[in-house]
Amino acid sequence: MSGIFSKILAPLTSDSGRFYVLAAFLASVFLMGGGSRDDIASLIILRPLTVLFAAYAWTVSKPGDFKRLGLPFYLLIALILLVAVQLIPLPPGLWTSLPGRAIHAELAGLAGFDQPWRPLTLSPSKTLDTLFFLVTPLAAMMGMAVQRSRQLDKLLPVLIGFGLLSAFLGIAQMLGSDRGGLYFYRITNFGFPVGLFSNSNHHGVFLAMMLPMAMVYFARSAAVRRRPDALAAVLLACSVVFFPVMLFTGSRMAFVLGLLSIAAAVFLLYQLIALRRSRNLMSGAVRSRQMMWISATAFSLIAVAGGFFAARSDLAGEVLNTTTLQESRVELLPKFLEMVWAYFPFGAGFGSFEHVYRQFESAEHLTTSYLNQAHNDWVQILIEAGLPGFLILLAFVGWLLVFIWQSIRASERPLLERMHGWLVVFAIIAFAISSLVDYPLRVPSMAALFAIFCAYPAKFRGRFENR
Repeated sequence: MSGIFSKILAPLTSDSGRFYVLAAFLASVFLMGGGSRDDIASLIILRPLTVLFAAYAWTVSKPGDFKRLGLPFYLLIALILLVAVQLIPLPPGLWTSLPGRAIHAELAGLAGFDQPWRPLTLSPSKTLDTLFFLVTPLAAMMGMAVQRSRQLDKLLPVLIGFGLLSAFLGIAQMLGSDRGGLYFYRITNFGFPVGLFSNSNHHGVFLAMMLPMAMVYFARSAAVRRRPDALAAVLLACSVVFFPVMLFTGSRMAFVLGLLSIAAAVFLLYQLIALRRSRNLMSGAVRSRQMMWISATAFSLIAVAGGFFAARSDLAGEVLNTTTLQESRVELLPKFLEMVWAYFPFGAGFGSFEHVYRQFESAEHLTTSYLNQAHNDWVQILIEAGLPGFLILLAFVGWLLVFIWQSIRASERPLLERMHGWLVVFAIIAFAISSLVDYPLRVPSMAALFAIFCAYPAKFRGRFENR
């Protein structure tokens, strides 16, 4: 019986099988995990699938697979452990002595109840939801760890394919009814191109990463196959739709990241021309002049299309205007910093911001809508995780700075490997910048994409030594 079972599972444990399982996992995450709310119905299906995929990755892993992911993997484990620690019940004497708990202890006394054992977090259900949420980026990193590098050549076209699907879905949403069936989520930005997401801002950040991805895949194809294959050319040509759709999201951050995306693609184009002159390709395998004209045409189409759509929709004015909500986010920063110190050094608990903010909310900021997130994840992590969260953030920033420094000085590394490294730098910085005014990493699909980019350097180190 075990022999039959092994034969059935054999295709799933092969190199190609592992990649296709990873691709299926990512497809399920993008189709069902495009929102940050914890009451999305599809999470009932997605979260068990995520746990199953993590268990699968653990089963097919080999010694050293996870260790090679390096510091980002260990920081994610530390973050998960920190969330779990916040759920451990504490004795009343210890809990009431924690910063920011005095009002809760007083309420229990006024109600005539004995102080119960309570966890550190002020919102246990939200913190537990965060623990389940973190399984998604963990599973994504574990899925990357068990891949063989040659299989990951297929990863970029898969991710670009999700981007194209989301972009074309966004176009269909704009052309259809404002509240038509093409919107996947009950609470969403109706009338805007949200694509596979519930929030148009998150969709814009996602699309901003597509053009550099398409350029890197085009360069890899040109170098490895001695000429770009049809898929690489089609993906680069289709990338012309990303920038106009980013404009229509109405997100100023998407607009800024879109410009940075074009700048990154131009920089990668320069690297592609240098690739033509590298020692491994002195035979003229890559026709740099043709590549330059194709890419220049694509960038021109992007600029023309973006200008046309912006002029037609008056979007340029909308992008430059500051809305009341955006103004309030800036005004609320001192209030958020007050919250940081109120719960320092242990934090209020992951996911508790929505509830604890009500204690600090002033009358002039009361509106018909509520603030479910701080729209500044850097500060919100300090509010919810305190000093331990700050140390994890600091360690990750340190890792990123070292990686950037290595990328700058890695002139002896193969050019394709460096191009993949610069793609990782752009993607992580895009997430970091957008997290200053939003919360993209609280979306399962975006968290999985972020985890993939964090695992990317370890999988591609030395990948192109002989190319």
